[in-house]
Amino acid sequence: MLLGVTLIGGIIGTSWQAQRARAAQARAERRFNDVRKLAHSVLFDYHDAIKALPGATKVRELLVRDALNYLDSLAREAQGDRALQRELAAAYERVGDVRQTLGDMAGTLESQMKALRIREALVAADPSDLQARRGLASSHKKIGDRLGEPGNVGSGLEHRKKALSLFLELTREESADADLQSELAETRLSLSSALTGVSDFAGACARGRSPTATWDTPRARPP
Repeated sequence: MLLGVTLIGGIIGTSWQAQRARAAQARAERRFNDVRKLAHSVLFDYHDAIKALPGATKVRELLVRDALNYLDSLAREAQGDRALQRELAAAYERVGDVRQTLGDMAGTLESQMKALRIREALVAADPSDLQARRGLASSHKKIGDRLGEPGNVGSGLEHRKKALSLFLELTREESADADLQSELAETRLSLSSALTGVSDFAGACARGRSPTATWDTPRARPP
C-alpha cells in the first residue's frame, strides 16, 4: 500500500514538474517572440519614420548599432530554427541597406556578408529549399554589385557568377515565375557590365545577348 502511494505521488510530482517546465518554456518563447517583434519595429518602422527628419543621422546610427547587437545575440540562438534564420538574414540585409544610406560602405558589406553566410547554411542544410536558394542568389548578386562599384570592378565577379548560376537553376525549375526571370535578366546584365569593366569583352558579349532572351522565354502554361 505504501509503495503504491509512493509511486502515485512520484508520478504526480513528475507530471507537475513537467507541466511547470512546459509552461515556463511557453512563457520564454512568448517573451522571445515579443522581443523579436519589438526589434523588428525599431529597425524597420521607427527608422523609416525618422529617416527624412533633419538631424536624424545620429539617431539612425544608434538604431543600427543597437539592431546589430540584438541580431548578433539572436544569431547565436538561431541554430536549428530555419524560420528565425530567414528572418535574421533579411534583417541583416536590411541593416546593410540602412548603413548604405548612412555612407557606411564597409558596414554595408559586413551586414550583407552576414546575411550571405546564414543563407549558405540554410541551403547546405536543405538544398531542395527553393526559398533559401533564391535568397542565396539574391545575396550573391547584392554583394557582387556592392564589390563591383567603380574603383573595385573585378572584386564582385565571383559573387555575380554564383548568383547567375543559382538563378539559372531556379528558372529552369520554376520557368513560369516572372520575377525569377527578371532577376535572372538583371543578374546577366550586371555580370556583363562587370566583365566589360575587366576587359573580358567576349564574355560580356556572350552574356549581354542573354538578358532580353530571358524575358522572351516561353512561359509554362497552367494546366
